Amino acid sequence: MGARESFSAWQDVAKYRAARKMIQGGAWGRLIFGVIAVFAGLLSFQLDIIHVGLVVLGGYLVAGFVVAFARPGVAAWILGGTGLVLLGLWNVLYTFADVILYKDKGQAQTFWAVLGAFQILWGARLLLTKSRYVGIHLPAPSPEAVKRVDELCAGLRRARESDGPQFVELVVMSAEVMQLRGKVGPEGAFLVDTSGTHVYFAQPGDLELRLKKEGPLHKRNRCEMAIRGETMPCAMSHASFERIIAWKEGRPLAPAPPTPPANSPAGAGQV
Repeated sequence: MGARESFSAWQDVAKYRAARKMIQGGAWGRLIFGVIAVFAGLLSFQLDIIHVGLVVLGGYLVAGFVVAFARPGVAAWILGGTGLVLLGLWNVLYTFADVILYKDKGQAQTFWAVLGAFQILWGARLLLTKSRYVGIHLPAPSPEAVKRVDELCAGLRRARESDGPQFVELVVMSAEVMQLRGKVGPEGAFLVDTSGTHVYFAQPGDLELRLKKEGPLHKRNRCEMAIRGETMPCAMSHASFERIIAWKEGRPLAPAPPTPPANSPAGAGQV
């Protein structure tokens, strides 16, 4: 396997890992909603047999939680999204039925309607933002490969400017804002977000960086970065921008210039 193919394979591992972390992280909130729905349905079952539907929906979400950790793939993604939408629809429609049939317009009814709307939006976002979960469509990597990416993330999240001229840092400003930090060097470029969810591997030919708007000294440049076709609008310091360009061109990496004191002409008024 060539170097580029190797980096592409590791990127697939990182995408699968990111999708799994997001699915499993959100599953805890869906589990809470599911357990509440099951108990609320059981407690209300004697009042109205229709509440068996609430028990079924709660069980559906609990099943989605189990699948998210047993087999974090497409099924877990669909179960989580559809379960939230269905439970939200239940809360909204049941609230309107109470208002229409029983003229109950109390604060409790408003709460359940608002909660239902929130659940619908959360579930719809989960189902519609397919690009965030592209990794779940990839073959599951070996546990050893995922562990190696975990270990790499742990190291990169501790990276600091004091580590030397290989350090780079940027803020991705897309639908999901995230701060990336990492290193560039002879082995390649390695970037991870501060939550440890998203990881990017690249060689010079995999990464494109374009300056959109140059910022003042010691402020950030507005840029556009693309890694294997995935374009990310971002902001980064002059030092990080120059280091990535130098790395791509095979030039030595330069340390960041010292920050001027606040009372100097270059530093005055800078935040």
